[in-house]
Amino acid sequence: MTHRHAIPEPVVEPPPARRIEATVGVRFEPGLARREDVSSRPGWAWTSVRSVAPVGRSVEAMCDRLLPAVFAGTRPLSATAPPEGIDAVLDVRLAAFELRAPEGFDATACRATVALGWELSTAAGEPIARWTTETVGEQPPPALGSCIGDAVALALQEAGRAFVDRLLSDASVRAWMDSRGIAAVPAPELPRAPPAPSPREPEGAQDPWATEAGEPRPVLPRPVVKAAPQMPGTLAFRGALGWFSPRGEPGALDEPSGGIALLLGATYRRMQSLGVDLDLTYGYGQFSSTTAPPPGMFETKSDRMSLSSLGFAAGIRGIAPLGILQPWAGAGVALLVSKVTLTGATLGFPGEVTESGVTGGAYVAAGLDLAVEKTWLVGGQCRWTFAEQGFRRLSAGRTGSIGGPMCLAAISRTWP
Repeated sequence: MTHRHAIPEPVVEPPPARRIEATVGVRFEPGLARREDVSSRPGWAWTSVRSVAPVGRSVEAMCDRLLPAVFAGTRPLSATAPPEGIDAVLDVRLAAFELRAPEGFDATACRATVALGWELSTAAGEPIARWTTETVGEQPPPALGSCIGDAVALALQEAGRAFVDRLLSDASVRAWMDSRGIAAVPAPELPRAPPAPSPREPEGAQDPWATEAGEPRPVLPRPVVKAAPQMPGTLAFRGALGWFSPRGEPGALDEPSGGIALLLGATYRRMQSLGVDLDLTYGYGQFSSTTAPPPGMFETKSDRMSLSSLGFAAGIRGIAPLGILQPWAGAGVALLVSKVTLTGATLGFPGEVTESGVTGGAYVAAGLDLAVEKTWLVGGQCRWTFAEQGFRRLSAGRTGSIGGPMCLAAISRTWP
């Protein structure tokens, strides 16, 4: 299977503030459009996946959109075309490029490194200035699809910005402009984006925004590719729902049974593989009432007594950033405010006995998050809380365990 990456058309934002009043012939290195990054990796069963990224065509697209805003006029030149009616020639070559897709434990982001060579010369072939720009674009992977295309676009956006900065500040370029009486004037306002085509237009109708044959298209503003948020410095808020089972203690809190578990929390991602957690938890479970309260409290009593436990927890988590999948494990301390309630009746009148307490404890947790969109994660976690609490009459005067496992399904929203 061959996958061809789509690369957004990169531009420099903000656009150049000045324009050089010269007509420049643009000449790309021979075969640039055919230069691609081709890589293969194993697929399912005996298949393989072949990935193709059209880096060369993207360099041409970037120049076609950028250069008309930098020079008063541009004209495409072939390698053999005579440079007539122009002030200078700009040669563009793709000196080197390297693309790295997420793989294994080093799967934090797609990374594209692009080196472009620029050479400005007179129409007679005399060199004016020559330099190379090497830029890097990084893009964390989305839940579905690839991030290589966006990484290449980011690298080329930086390459275009670096070209403009060097061109407008180079002493050799300024000396050539002064010798030819060429000025640098404020760049005109860019044209607005073209309207969406009407669905009633026949297929193949001429684009009213198209330029003459061979003339590069004008630079149109477009949003810069945004980075995904699962990076250092992000804050994630999550909600979770699941199951909780207290451990209990024979002779004190007998025959525990599970109930509902809720969690609201936040994680500040201090580093790529380390986060700080703050959680608010709620667990509901039940125990047998055979050992409490003392005889005579109720004429009749229910068979089960309920436990409600509200917890405040703080801890750290270690994260393995495997692209869209992010397994993690953490630990910390917890403060539990718990209440045990037994209902019954005395002389036919309903009543209840309630005992409460506050205790400290610790927890360990592990889970897995899946990035389904650039700002949303879904996943699950299991956490085990270690805490003990006595409830006087309802725990037969003894201390029992009110901790236990919670297994929850979670959804998280990250900022920025």
